[in-house]
Amino acid sequence: MKIIDTASLFVRDYEPTIAYLDNFYARHADEYAHYFERHCLNSEEKKKKAIHKHPEKLQDILPMRDLFFEEIPRITRAYEEMFPVTFTKDVHLFVGLYVSNAFTYRQCNPEVGFCLEKLPYNRKHIQLITAHEFGHATHHIYNDAHETDWEKVDWLSPLTWLLQEGIATYLSMQLVEADFDEYFAYEEDKEWIQFVLENEVQIAKRLFDDIKSGMDPGRLMKEWFSINGGSYFNYTRLAYYIGYKIVERLAEQYSMEEVFTLWVTDGFQEEMLDGLSELAKSVD
Repeated sequence: MKIIDTASLFVRDYEPTIAYLDNFYARHADEYAHYFERHCLNSEEKKKKAIHKHPEKLQDILPMRDLFFEEIPRITRAYEEMFPVTFTKDVHLFVGLYVSNAFTYRQCNPEVGFCLEKLPYNRKHIQLITAHEFGHATHHIYNDAHETDWEKVDWLSPLTWLLQEGIATYLSMQLVEADFDEYFAYEEDKEWIQFVLENEVQIAKRLFDDIKSGMDPGRLMKEWFSINGGSYFNYTRLAYYIGYKIVERLAEQYSMEEVFTLWVTDGFQEEMLDGLSELAKSVD
C-alpha cells in the first residue's frame, strides 16, 4: 500500500486562479482521472467557486496530510488484525473542488481517495472518515479473497448500498471512539442525529416504500445517500443511519464475515427488507 500525496504539491505552488487549477489537474491527470469521472462532474463551474474557498483552507492541508499519514497505517493495521485482509492498493490524498469528501474506487480490491479540502482539520474526524472508507475496502477485500462471485452482487440495488454503508459505519464504531452523530457526519452534527432518532420509524417507512415501489436507482441514490438529496425530510444521507441499524441487527445473528458475504446469498433481499420493515413496523 502506497500513499500518493498530491495535496502537498497543490499547496506548494498554489495560486488562486482558474489557470492554476487547470494546470495542476492537467499535470496530475492520471491521478485525478477517477475523481473527475466519478465524483466531480461539471468541473468548470466548480472551479469558479473553489478558487474562493481554497485560500482559507490552505493552511490546514499540510497538517491534515500529516494526520492521514499517521492514521492510515494505524487504521489499516487494526482491520488486518480483525479480519483476514491485506491492503495493497494505493491511497490518494487529493485537493479537489469541494464535491466528495472521500471514496473507495469501484474495484474488488479498491483504492481509496480522500479529498482534504472537503474534510475538517480534526484528528478524530480524520480517524472516522479513514475507518469508514477502509471499512468499505475491508468488505470488498474479504469478499475478493474468499472468491465471491462478483456477478451475483446487484450493484444497482439500494439494498446493496444499505449493506455497504451499514458495514462501513458499523466497523468504524469498532475502531474509533466518538459521539454517535460523528460516525455519520465525520464531524459534529447533533441536529442531524437528533432528528434521525426522533423520526427513525417514519424515515425507515418512507425508504421501505421507495424501495418496494421500484423507484429509479439514480433518484433513490440521490434522495437517500447523496449530500445533494434529502428533499423528503430536509436532511441528507439518512440511509446511512438505516443501513447501520440493519447491519447492527444482522451482526447479532451472524458473524461479521457472514454479513460481509450476505449480498451474494439467496436470502439477501429478504434479510435486508426484513430489517428495514422492523425499523418501520410501528407505522401503519
